[in-house]
Amino acid sequence: MSTSLSAFDDEDDGGRESQSSSDLDSRDGDLGTSNKPPSLTFNAYLTPDARSTTGSVAPRAKEKLARLCGGRNCILTHEPAPHACIEVAHLLPRSMSATQLAKLELAFGLRYRQIHIDTTGNLEHIKSDLHRSFDHMGWFLLPELQVIQEIFQFTVAREGRTYKEVFPAAGSFKYRLVPLQLIKDSIGIWRRKSSDTPVPLDTSDPSNPFPPPPAYDQIYPIGLYPLPVFESLPILESRANPFFVIANAGPKLQASMNLLPSNWISRVDIMTVNTIWTL
Repeated sequence: MSTSLSAFDDEDDGGRESQSSSDLDSRDGDLGTSNKPPSLTFNAYLTPDARSTTGSVAPRAKEKLARLCGGRNCILTHEPAPHACIEVAHLLPRSMSATQLAKLELAFGLRYRQIHIDTTGNLEHIKSDLHRSFDHMGWFLLPELQVIQEIFQFTVAREGRTYKEVFPAAGSFKYRLVPLQLIKDSIGIWRRKSSDTPVPLDTSDPSNPFPPPPAYDQIYPIGLYPLPVFESLPILESRANPFFVIANAGPKLQASMNLLPSNWISRVDIMTVNTIWTL
């Protein structure tokens, strides 16, 4: 479809030049013969001025994300370390073609070349192994039903708005982790308890200079066996924009819906996300 969040066709990019994100304040170079005017910019979600589709996440984008999130903690495990293992993941992948980005801009109510992959609304801290799983159909994030319904209404009747006007920029959102390939992987996920959770000290050696290890709660899989209970799936809190979250979940559902338990597929929230993506 032309104005929804559909995955879109992989058309020829018409000679567009890819741009590095090494400097988020720089503008794109010439993208061929297009004479369309430069896009307007918004402060919401710290979206940079120019579209970027190649290279690693710019250091400034990482710094802004960490500042907004109060640190570099994995959204699932809440672990801040090892530092090298806590990565910045994209909801919309950097491999997305310029044609796909242009169509998403239309679906988001943006002007041509106004979307930027390194906007903080499209980024999330994820531990490296879970990041790889996220990027390879392992799991996706599902917004709350009310949020999904608001996005559906925006999709069918934008009325001149952009996606940034639908939700407050400073807010955080609750998402549920929904497994796809993760169901077959048969692995567990543990979440680190908050630092204010009391941990019993080992008094056997009061001279021990090392603090006790952190405590963890298993958050997945809980309640999946012998029958999968959707409500048992962990709820995560994130500043990621739900428009980008749905744009990530949509193609995963379209490609791997068969991996979900049958009683999940008929849920209103799952069906509505799939509808938004395939309208």
